[in-house]
Amino acid sequence: MSDARKVVIVPCSGIGKTYGTVSREAAYEVIEDLRPDETQLVALSMLVLGDEGARAAVDGSQTIAIDGCKLACASKMVRDSGGTVARSYAVLDAYRRHKAFKPAGIAELNEGGLQLAHALAEEIAGEIDILTRGRRTMPELPQKKVGIIACSGEEMAEGTVTRLAALKVLESLRPDDTVTICLPLFLAGGEGDRAFARYYPTIAVDGCDRRCAARATEQFSGKPAASIVVTDVVREMGLEPPAGCRRLNDAGQAAVAETAGRVAGLVDELLDRRWSRRKGEFIDAEPIPVPVVPAAKTTAGCACGSGIPVQTVAIDGTPVTLVALPPLMEQLRDAGKTPSPETIHELLEQVALYNPIPAGEQDAYLAALTRTYAAFWGQLEAVV
Repeated sequence: MSDARKVVIVPCSGIGKTYGTVSREAAYEVIEDLRPDETQLVALSMLVLGDEGARAAVDGSQTIAIDGCKLACASKMVRDSGGTVARSYAVLDAYRRHKAFKPAGIAELNEGGLQLAHALAEEIAGEIDILTRGRRTMPELPQKKVGIIACSGEEMAEGTVTRLAALKVLESLRPDDTVTICLPLFLAGGEGDRAFARYYPTIAVDGCDRRCAARATEQFSGKPAASIVVTDVVREMGLEPPAGCRRLNDAGQAAVAETAGRVAGLVDELLDRRWSRRKGEFIDAEPIPVPVVPAAKTTAGCACGSGIPVQTVAIDGTPVTLVALPPLMEQLRDAGKTPSPETIHELLEQVALYNPIPAGEQDAYLAALTRTYAAFWGQLEAVV
């Protein structure tokens, strides 16, 4: 199995703590003995230090965190590094499940500690099978595209430049690779637009240094993958200032052409390279050049019709939009799984593959998913 499809294992490895030693031993057993072809080990210290290789490994991968104690250092660092924790294990919880295996020792574990590590490794291996061998079929999200969000400021010519440049990219330069994100709908709480900007790379095109489009994207969905400001483009190219909000002058048309060309170039880069939503920058090597084939003119696509399934639920009274929740619930329903605690935990694990679950909020998410899935299941029974 290639590294791109491997499950990443991150143990806390707490120095001076028996439970930390158990987490490390369990990780080694999984990596070296139980599932060597399906897993990749990432050192927690490398994530803490900001190592780009370690962060690239967890970004976009299914990651299993093994924590020694309730501080959950491994889980927190994976999330802080832009990764998603597909499943977290706590050694303390494992000991509660296996009271006969009392661990002791730090440099070397006693027999109880080794048995506990083995039991935990077996549990993790089972979860890896679920994640990698098709026992859990995850819903497919739409083909990767790049979102373009333009400020479209009506009061200035540069705003008109952003709108026309975005449309040029969407309709003629890269019609098959881009969708437009409507800024007013985005600000008004459009679930489809916000979900798209959270799950896919987005380019913000602003008219001036107020950067309304970029700031809105970062506030509601995450840092945009790239950002262009028309006034910067005009200055760098030595163009005359654009004029005319309804009908641009020649300088404005030149700014449209240059801005659109830059956006199209960024689209190509984003489709060929991985990027970190946390940092809003590329995280891998230079892209492989790909020849650009002009596409036939088509109608610009819109993120609100991008096909990303989302549903908003109340988490401790706060509305949170969860990507892929509807098809995940459908899969469980079709499998005949009733709203039991086991089903809700399974649903949470699947939801976490598509959405970041903040540290310390798992119980709140479980409560919300319990209510949501129970209502969903009730609708089925009402129909039947």
